[in-house]
Amino acid sequence: GDAPLARYYFRAALTLDPKLAKILEIVQQIRAAEPHTNILIYTEYTDSQQVLKSHLQQAAQDGRLTGIVTSLNGDDDVMTRKRLTDAFMTLDDTILVSTDATAEGLNLQRKCHHLIHLELPYNPNRLEQRNGRIDRFGQLFEPVIHYLYLGNTFEERLLMRLVQKYEKQRDKLTFVPNTLGVLTDPSF
Repeated sequence: GDAPLARYYFRAALTLDPKLAKILEIVQQIRAAEPHTNILIYTEYTDSQQVLKSHLQQAAQDGRLTGIVTSLNGDDDVMTRKRLTDAFMTLDDTILVSTDATAEGLNLQRKCHHLIHLELPYNPNRLEQRNGRIDRFGQLFEPVIHYLYLGNTFEERLLMRLVQKYEKQRDKLTFVPNTLGVLTDPSF
């Protein structure tokens, strides 16, 4: 039916997303400053994850990027998840492109302090859970978190709403850390 054709066009459109070039640029900047550091990248959708992983792997093959590019999502079985997360927590020079499969319960801070959000979740708690994978007790470096969004679009408004909700939560709960690292105008 129409579903495979729609999925084809959706994936084709993803390859034109300007965020792909921006993520590669950010990863290259990180690697220039810290050559063997691990980087965690969150996507909201498995289609985005697959396109981004392919894009980064191609950059590695072309010599524009160093390291191993792996991915993890909810379709991976328990043994695959364990193998990939164990490798990410022990090896250097690894980029893990993940959906929210790693957003809860994993301590990835031992070998990673760089996180990039390709897409934003609608829920500020999920954003906090993602950030919490590297911003937690035992982290030896200041976490560096990037939020990608297209300016003057719904994504920008979504990020500002998420930050606002998060700041309201921080005001009510004095023990919530400022892991978003972004401030908004309260009149937004």
